[in-house]
Amino acid sequence: MDINQRDITTEIHVKGATYLNFNIPKEFRGTYLGLCHDYMIEFFKQTGITKLQLQPVMEFQEEEHLIENGLTNYWGYNPSCWITPTIRYATQDGDPVSEFKQMVKTLKDNGIKVIIDVVYNHVAKSVRKYYPHWNRNYSGCGDTVQLEHCVDKVIHSMHTWHCDYGVDGFRFDLATALGRDGLGGFNPNSKMLTAIKNDPKLQGAVLIAEPWDCETYQLGRFPAGFQECSDRYRQCVREFWKGTDSIGNLAKYITGSQDTFNNWQSKRPVNYVTYHDGYTLQDLVSYDEKQNLANKEDNKDGCKNEDNASWGRYKPGDTPEQTTARRERDKRSMMTTLLYSLGEPHIVFADLFSHTQRGNNNAYCQDNEISWINWDFTDTNKKNFYNFMARTIKASSAVMEEFNAAVNNGLQYDWKCDDWAGKNAMLTLTTEDKILTYNIAREGITMSAYDRVFVTSSAGELAAA
Repeated sequence: MDINQRDITTEIHVKGATYLNFNIPKEFRGTYLGLCHDYMIEFFKQTGITKLQLQPVMEFQEEEHLIENGLTNYWGYNPSCWITPTIRYATQDGDPVSEFKQMVKTLKDNGIKVIIDVVYNHVAKSVRKYYPHWNRNYSGCGDTVQLEHCVDKVIHSMHTWHCDYGVDGFRFDLATALGRDGLGGFNPNSKMLTAIKNDPKLQGAVLIAEPWDCETYQLGRFPAGFQECSDRYRQCVREFWKGTDSIGNLAKYITGSQDTFNNWQSKRPVNYVTYHDGYTLQDLVSYDEKQNLANKEDNKDGCKNEDNASWGRYKPGDTPEQTTARRERDKRSMMTTLLYSLGEPHIVFADLFSHTQRGNNNAYCQDNEISWINWDFTDTNKKNFYNFMARTIKASSAVMEEFNAAVNNGLQYDWKCDDWAGKNAMLTLTTEDKILTYNIAREGITMSAYDRVFVTSSAGELAAA
């Protein structure tokens, strides 16, 4: 992993990204070849996306309760084979291996990295007999693989995807499973984590850990070389712009969560506001309570309402236009905060389109318009937000790589704030000869950089002075 390279990562579903994109030939929509079609390549470039994080592409199976309810496993977090791309995203009569390789090569030839979300913590019921298991449900999926006895299988799988198929790296679902030792506790020097870290063929591969499972939380404890998804960052940014957290707490996360991540340059945090398993950005500012009845689990699945940190932004007496304006402002405020925070930004692809899942915060079984991206940009607010995102991504990319590199290497911080529990502050980051200034208020965040690029999330515009 090149510590001097700051990527803009977008989390993307192979089928959902292109299934409704009528700029792509029908036979390629929803497939590996659709994702690397010329139209998509140009879209990624004009948006400033430099790395795709694919939701699971290993072969996977449907769970029994989904089949009984007439639903399907859309996300794919139920693997049946750790070394084979799923046939679901191949073209009709196409070979999934060759088409997956072609997709990866085409994307990389155009400067776009590819990492994949891998599930080693559990396997589909039909193949469980081939894997040793714990007698505890750490994964929340009915079983948890005892990975200290599967080191060779996992390393072989990673070699296949990285060396043979060409992916740049991995995001590990419920990654604490990789660190469980013989007694079931988490050990950052476990047999599995050590094997991955020291494997000569995996040197330079991107390694991103989801540092928790159903029974343990280990943010900041993975070995050097592993980046970690920071849910604390997510929660603070949501709470601040909702109005329920302080400037003082936000300051810690904007400046890279350095109290949590020692040896920062070798394990920069992955910052995010939304992920696949939760509200989309649009729904985050539109719903106070989840709407998961379509999953046929009596609305009991998904994150609890009190943990969502979402808000509808409707006030009694508001006109629809006023409510919409607040939502658009809050979306821009959160994304500007994300893109100008120290660390690596993670953006859900659907959020570029102001996509709504109709309040569903756990759309794992919704292989339909709830999940598929709508490419129609005739809606003015949707188009304006996408344009804002493209401009802000490019503006931040021109600035933040240098400031990331300066952490623990001469970066200076200057906060001006009268009330750390309050609403307004100014932060200045300074390298040897560069300055980046944040002006933060509840009404929005304004950035000014050394090259005189200005971003204001309140107005939703970017201008070069």
